[in-house]
Amino acid sequence: MKKILSVFAVLILIYGFEISGVHYPVSSLTLFFTFEMPDEEMLNAFCKSIDKNYRKDVKYMVDGLKVTVTW
Repeated sequence: MKKILSVFAVLILIYGFEISGVHYPVSSLTLFFTFEMPDEEMLNAFCKSIDKNYRKDVKYMVDGLKVTVTW
């Protein structure tokens, strides 16, 4: 079930969704989530990859090993 929900979340981020005939495009959606890295090395690798390579529309805040992401 968890994997199905994860796939569903990815599809929403790609295509948006529709409720009662109203389509909500991806550009109008915001995703907030927090996770905890197991160690500082992985935390630093994540932050560097976001800063350097991937998405320019992703913002994150770090508190210890916890990362809060807004996308």
